[in-house]
Amino acid sequence: NVGDFDVAIGICRGKSCGGECGGCAAGVPGSSVVVNSDECGAESYKIVSHELGHAFGLYHIKSVEGINGCWDKEGWACIGPNAKDCKLTAEIKSKDIMGYCPALEVFDPAAYDYLKEQILNKKLGGCK
Repeated sequence: NVGDFDVAIGICRGKSCGGECGGCAAGVPGSSVVVNSDECGAESYKIVSHELGHAFGLYHIKSVEGINGCWDKEGWACIGPNAKDCKLTAEIKSKDIMGYCPALEVFDPAAYDYLKEQILNKKLGGCK
């Protein structure tokens, strides 16, 4: 029953989101649609992690143009539960999953703590 869920996540092949490459989120937190495309400078599985971050309530961090291939076109940046991650160095932010950088390697501390405490532990009952 669809009414039993708080979040619906769709993973699409090709391009959706109005033809944009990458992915898009329908609200934060909210449902998320992820484009299955390697044409955006990051592998598809990394884009999935970024969009899942939005679905669980994370916003963008502000990347620094030119640092490790980053671009700084993020909207809705430096607000919400991971806003403190925007105060990290440009080098650290260039690896953050919620930035606009090709690395997309880690959730930085504020995002990680939020996902662990608010999503995994409170909403999902933690790991057993």
